[in-house]
Order: sequence, then structure tokens, then C-alpha cells
Amino acid sequence: MNRNSTARGRWFLMPSMNSPRALTRACWIVPLIYGVYSLMQGADSNWDVRNYHLYNAFALLHGKMAIDLAPAGMQSYFNPLLDVPYYLMAMHLPAMLVGFVMGVLQGLNFVLLLGVCRLVFADLPEQERYRTPFWLALAGCFTANFMSGIGNSMGDNTTSLFCLGALLIVMTVWSRLAEVSARVLLTVAIGGVISGLGAGLKLTTVVYSVALCGGLLFAPISSIARLRVAFVFGVGVLLGLAATGGYWFLELWRLYGNPVYPQYSAIFPSALTSSVGAVDTKWLPSSIWEALVFPFVFSINPHRVGQVELHQAIWAAAYVIFWWWVIATLVRRRKGVSATWWPMSPLGISCG
Repeated sequence: MNRNSTARGRWFLMPSMNSPRALTRACWIVPLIYGVYSLMQGADSNWDVRNYHLYNAFALLHGKMAIDLAPAGMQSYFNPLLDVPYYLMAMHLPAMLVGFVMGVLQGLNFVLLLGVCRLVFADLPEQERYRTPFWLALAGCFTANFMSGIGNSMGDNTTSLFCLGALLIVMTVWSRLAEVSARVLLTVAIGGVISGLGAGLKLTTVVYSVALCGGLLFAPISSIARLRVAFVFGVGVLLGLAATGGYWFLELWRLYGNPVYPQYSAIFPSALTSSVGAVDTKWLPSSIWEALVFPFVFSINPHRVGQVELHQAIWAAAYVIFWWWVIATLVRRRKGVSATWWPMSPLGISCG
């Protein structure tokens, strides 16, 4: 075999990803690979689907809400809208097709993450412009948490599509946020709506809406412009939240006088619930000292935050990098070293 044929063979085994065409192909192929991977994992049989993911959708579609009393515990009162598509597929489609569709759907996170990486690293040299975002997006979709949720009904890998979608939409106008432009503000508002849609489907997703809205308050623009775009994004979040969750808040209020029943019954008293705040607190840090090192705690002992043993050290690493960046920024400013509004991170990558 000559040198040219050897080179062609290596290209076939490990093709160069440094072209727009390669990324376009990856956006089709990677979700399909996740669909196949979902099938390889077998039927979804997690505790949640056996306890309430199927039941809640069934109860909504068959008017059981006012008849059955907490058959799935507190989870009986989670918004069932997210589970309705899965329930309908499970009831009317072949099981293998359902598993494949769920895997492909959740594999679309790669496409959105790739779009985010392309925008963040738009200034890379030509030889890295496409390849680096591809490998970063792929790495982001190979974390322990993400892989453990492929094909199942937990909702994390599904609502993440809304989170990443909102981030991608906002980033498309990031360099123009200072403009008083209807186009820019409408784009930001649409990002907020997308984020709010995910939060309405699964309330825990609202932390990403808050984070993105808060991030806009630190954009490298004037204070007035920051408040303007953050406000517009926040209004969008509320509209999206109302679209997918508003009806459920109203239903819980009508039945129990509490829009987030049975949570926060100390604020919304009910004869059916003891006076508490958040019901499920066992996953929280036990003290302020544990809270300060919590990323290390659950990286070593994942059972502190979940029922599945998934070791994901990336959070501890990100925690260290964040505080390294904060300290480096303070030291640099104390020494009077000039820097752009967005200082360099400890890894030498611009945070802007």
C-alpha cells in the first residue's frame, strides 16, 4: 500500500472536521447515532417512568386529576405536559420506534451546542474554525449525566433543548445588544420565550432562565442597555412560562389554592399538606461549609445529589476555574493592569 492510499485510509477512519460541510453532516449523523444508542440501551425502565411519567399524562388526558389522590406521591402534581408526547408515542407506536425517536430528539442537543460553540469561537484561526467547535460540542454531549438520560423520559435531555436554544438565539445578537433595535430586542425576547417554555414544562429548568437573564446584566454594554435587554428577556421568559405552565398553575390553584402544590405550602396553606417550603430537601448541602465545597462533595459521592452513581468531575473543575478567574481578575485590577471589560480567563480564553 502506497503513502497516498494510506493517507486516504486514515482520512476515512478519522475525517477532517474543519469544513462547513463536515459540520452539516455531523448535525445529521450525530442525532441518528444517539437514536441507535438509545435502542441499544433497551426499554426505558427508570423509577420516574414507572411512578409518574406515564401516569401523569394518562391522568391529564382522562380527567383523573380530581379523582385520584396523589397516586404517585408529590410527583403526581408536576406539570404533565412534558410527558404527554412520550405517553402518546408509548401507547400508539412500536417500542423500538419510540426509543429511536427519543434518542434522535435528545441528540439534537449536539446541534444546538455546536451552534453555540461556533459563535463563541468565531475568531479562531482558519485551521481550527470548524474542527474545535465540533469536538467541544461532541465532548459536551458525552458527559455522564447526558449519556445516562439518552432515550429515557426524565425530561432533562429534552428541556435542555430549550435552554441551549435560548442561549443560541441570544448569542446571535450578542455583539449588537447595545443597539436600540426592534430586531435585536425581538430576538432577545424570542430567546426568553424559548427559555420560558422549557421552564414551564419542568420547573427546575427555570434556574437556566434566571442565569441567562442575569448574564445579560453583565454584558459588555452600558448599564441602561443591560437593563433593557435583561427586562425584555425576562418578559419573554414569563410569556413562555405562561404558555406551557400557566394552565397547570391555574389548575393547581383551583383545586388546592396553591399554584405549585404541594411545594411551599407554608406560603399557600392547604388542609392536605403540612406547612413546609420545598418538600424534597435531602439533596441540599447540610451546612454552609459543605455548600462551599459542594461540587467536590457530589463529584466524589454522587449519591449526595442523586440516586444513580454518576461521577462527573467537570463541575469540580469548573468551580476551581471560576474562582481562579475571580481571584486573577481581582489581583490584576489591584495591580492596575489594564484589561478589556471582559478579562481573560485563567485558560487564556476571552470570556467575552
